[in-house]
Amino acid sequence: MWSSRWYWRARSNGRRLRGSTATALAWRSTRFRLWWSGVWKLLRFLVQAVLALSVAVSVAWGARLLGEQAVQLAAVWTSAPSWGPATLKWLGTPSQSAGQQTIITTALTITGTLVTVYFATVTFVMSSTYKDATERVRALVTRSPGGRLYGFAYVQVLLYGLVLLTYPTTGENLNGLMFVIMVFLCCVVLLSFGRLRVQLYGLLEPAALLTVVAREIEWWTSLGARTARRDLSEHHARTAESLVVLGDLCALIRDRERKPGLAPGELATLDFRAVKVTQALHEVWFSYAKKKQMLTQRRGWCPQRSTYKDWLMEQSNEVMIALNTATQLRTRPAEDVLWVERHLAGLLAEHLAGRDASALIRLVQGFDDVTRGLVAGGMFDEARLWMDAVVEPARALMAKETPTVLSEPHLVGIADFVVSAYTQAALGVQGHARHLSQGFPGWTARQVHGENLRRVGPRTIGILAELRDGFEFERRTEGRWITSNPDVAQFVARTMSGEVIDEATRWMSAFEEDLWPWAVQVGEGDSQAAGAVLSRVDEALHKWEATVSALSELFELCEAEHRNVDDTWPDLSLDDLRARLRELQERVRLPIVRLAACIRTGLVADRPDMFGWAYHRAHEYLLDDVLSDREVAHEDLAERLRCMVEVVTQRAEARLQATLRRQHHTVLGSVWSEPHLMLYQLSGAALVRQLLQCEPDVFAVFDQVWCRALDENPQRQIDVAVRSLTMDRTVFLLTQGGLQRSARQMRVSEVLSGAGVGLAELPMATRRLLRRAGTFRDLEGVFVAGWLIPQAMRRGAVLPDLLPAQLADLLRALQDDEGSS
Repeated sequence: MWSSRWYWRARSNGRRLRGSTATALAWRSTRFRLWWSGVWKLLRFLVQAVLALSVAVSVAWGARLLGEQAVQLAAVWTSAPSWGPATLKWLGTPSQSAGQQTIITTALTITGTLVTVYFATVTFVMSSTYKDATERVRALVTRSPGGRLYGFAYVQVLLYGLVLLTYPTTGENLNGLMFVIMVFLCCVVLLSFGRLRVQLYGLLEPAALLTVVAREIEWWTSLGARTARRDLSEHHARTAESLVVLGDLCALIRDRERKPGLAPGELATLDFRAVKVTQALHEVWFSYAKKKQMLTQRRGWCPQRSTYKDWLMEQSNEVMIALNTATQLRTRPAEDVLWVERHLAGLLAEHLAGRDASALIRLVQGFDDVTRGLVAGGMFDEARLWMDAVVEPARALMAKETPTVLSEPHLVGIADFVVSAYTQAALGVQGHARHLSQGFPGWTARQVHGENLRRVGPRTIGILAELRDGFEFERRTEGRWITSNPDVAQFVARTMSGEVIDEATRWMSAFEEDLWPWAVQVGEGDSQAAGAVLSRVDEALHKWEATVSALSELFELCEAEHRNVDDTWPDLSLDDLRARLRELQERVRLPIVRLAACIRTGLVADRPDMFGWAYHRAHEYLLDDVLSDREVAHEDLAERLRCMVEVVTQRAEARLQATLRRQHHTVLGSVWSEPHLMLYQLSGAALVRQLLQCEPDVFAVFDQVWCRALDENPQRQIDVAVRSLTMDRTVFLLTQGGLQRSARQMRVSEVLSGAGVGLAELPMATRRLLRRAGTFRDLEGVFVAGWLIPQAMRRGAVLPDLLPAQLADLLRALQDDEGSS
């Protein structure tokens, strides 16, 4: 018992002793480090002083030697000009005059006065602008290149002047060359002081330091990219320090921004310093992106970062240990290749936070193509960081605030910026696929052997690094490379294709989950912003079609390198991507028609014509549904066609009547009738498709919609149709609408040329209508004479007395065919 007590007492005393000893050692080591830091600074100052004094003495001694050589040269100078020997003799001959000593003393006095003014200027700038800034930001002012040059010039003038003043004590006099060097150094001091003073007063605005920090980051990243050293720890430390300084400077500028309401007009909510900050961050980001692929492959550039493991994919023993101990899985250390982008994205997000719409749209102006550049360069995670930091605040701002809070130009600008970012992402995927397809697979082996030919994604960079290490191992063990280039191409093709298809799927998911619900919410209104959103979304879907085509070409090249059938290969099928794209294209059609039915039809020269775009796009999609072989949702098609028949066509006619007035009546009538003629042409295409017994039959929807319109006012429908056909015959193919309908007619003829059954199996009236549509390409007349007029007359409408000749002939022929049958 007593032994146990003594044991635990001795153990406790030993622990206390070790703890106190460790504390004392830590305190002593801290004191030693502080002492050694002071000693090191003193030694460095002494060495610098000795070197500066040595330079001054060396210059004076060199001037004396050069003066002696000048005197000897003047003695043997016999050629013209005559002033040459005199000048050389003056430079080398010692002077007995005391005026030179007075001039040197005066120059030193003036130099000292300038130094006093310099420090006073620095003190004024620091106290007025940077008194509450961090120490790192204040150091930027004192260690500017101009300040270093001025300090060096002043020290040399001071020491050199003191050397010259003490020179007569050695029994020698000053020659002219020493005096010339002194005057030259004084001029350098004066000029550098003038430039530095202007620079210091320019630093009263903190935004001027942004270029200094950006230059430092550019210097260290460029030096790390081209250096032959494999370890970039020092470059990483200097770049990280510059990024911290950049963050402190951005915070200082944000605090110094002008408060809203202190300036008139549209600049009341925006300070030009805020624009400088976003431009500087954008330049730093893209400057680093150009060199990142080379930097991340060097040791010491990327810091370590803890990443969490996947519970569903981790080894069973680790999962069981975590479950038994009720803890999380242990983190896995990994290189953080995004450490620069994370810092810059955080600065951008903090800088854009809390901005109103007018300020935000001006801050992000010109950043539309950023996402495309990053994705095309294989920097997918970096592009998502940019989207979260810059695009997401704009999207959230527009979703949060009501349209009455934001003015229409700001709404249009934000909507255009947000959707353009996702469109540029699709173009970036397309550009990345085409970039990798060029010269594939020839560039794979050269890239493994160290040539930076293609900008690839992170997973492809990883497989290239593994192959490079494997080649080094083969060279060390076998003396040569054993793995063949086709095997290298297969390894790279497998990883690269899997990475590209995964990224394309992720960006399509972002389009569906993030952008589409927001676009539907904004596109429901009748504002210009709704039109901007829908037009950009429609453009993005069109760009995605080209992207899928580029992906298909790349995957075909990758599949051609798949020689080892036992090697597991990713699923490169694009069917799911095409189906999702087709679904989005079908979902956007109804909002476009609704937009055409409610948006303002007035035309403003400095804004896009959203009504005209929606009108033509709605017609294009309806024609695509008519000519397509796929099944179309009848409810959706009926609603879109109903809007076109009952609302949109009349709005287009009213718009033309308000726009075009001072023309001949035949020209006016032809132009004004174009909206109705386009609708009749579309309906005629659907009727011809039904007559040819094509599947699916979409004319049932047209029949339903037109019957509803005829039930309301059959006489008006027949009068409008006859008037439109009458005016169209006057100047056909001389208006823009007539040319467009001609192109649409050719498209319909190409699609339906081989469809349907033989004409001999059809009734006479049907064959006549089909010949009319095929020979005369008169889909408008086919629909009006073959369906609209008979249906209207059954409802009590009366046919006008004056009919176009071709329409009257077709009606008589159809009546004769019915009578004969």
